[in-house]
Amino acid sequence: MAKLDSIALTGRAWATQEAAQWLEYRRRLQPDPVGASKRLDVNKPKDAVEADEWNNPTPAPAPSLQRFRRPHLLHLEVGELMLNSTLLDLNLSWYETARYFASFHPSSVKLPTVHLPREPPRPQPNANYMVSTSQPSKPSQTQTYDEEECIQFNEQMDMHSERLDSHFLLFLWCCKTSMLSESTVLLGYRPLPLRDLELHSRWATWDIADMASGQELAQLSLRMDVIAPPSEIQLPHLSDVSETGFTLNWSEPLGAASTAYAVSVRLADGAAALSRQLTTGHSASLSGLQPGTTYVVDVRAMNQAGWGDSCKLEASTAFVQTETTMRL
Repeated sequence: MAKLDSIALTGRAWATQEAAQWLEYRRRLQPDPVGASKRLDVNKPKDAVEADEWNNPTPAPAPSLQRFRRPHLLHLEVGELMLNSTLLDLNLSWYETARYFASFHPSSVKLPTVHLPREPPRPQPNANYMVSTSQPSKPSQTQTYDEEECIQFNEQMDMHSERLDSHFLLFLWCCKTSMLSESTVLLGYRPLPLRDLELHSRWATWDIADMASGQELAQLSLRMDVIAPPSEIQLPHLSDVSETGFTLNWSEPLGAASTAYAVSVRLADGAAALSRQLTTGHSASLSGLQPGTTYVVDVRAMNQAGWGDSCKLEASTAFVQTETTMRL
């Protein structure tokens, strides 16, 4: 099979209504405002913290490319493929069989340019793409096309990515096998938006364009999920403040669910962490501290996609209660 480099998608091959909305969304991306530091008041109860959040809500940041430059977990559920048989030109001999598979390649190359794979992809660990299993076709029970075949994938795939690219490139392949040889043919392609939140966690049917003519070759049903690292913890507040420690409490971050939290503490004027702990709950007890001292506590949530945003907070232990102070 000859090596392929890139093509330029034209007109009807990709410019659907969904693609136009997606490109308009990308043009409106704006940078995030710079966040402010936080300080915990040891005398302020949780109810007061919640009231402050309600009366003085933090303005929602504008969409930013910065949040796409973090690790993400990409999850795909691939369903049914309806293949337009009238456009197929496989020239199968009686001793050959055909099986079909799809590959998904994250890309941020500006459309309409598409980089084609230099060789048929194969499943392998830590690859920068995902490949479905190859499946044979069978007669279809629907009437999507005049002559059609049905391929049932019904599988799930996961992939870790160091950043969230702008789109997936979906390629449809056919593997022809016989007793003596095997060859793979690239049949069609389709860009799939990755950063459009409205397309996540829902089933959708995507048309696939024929490589040669640009006509609709197939329709594939699939569901995409993009799991981002957690955001900052919510509503942090102190309890059980003593001369040698305190308990830090918080609420679940907004957005992606968290599976664990890392808590570290250091002196306000120090760089080295005095202690670190990992917890699955929403509180952490810190002990062995100095009386009347201010510390910086760093809390960071994590999930399947990786570590989330850090939340640094200043908190102080209570002063020593001397006999003079007690008399006053």
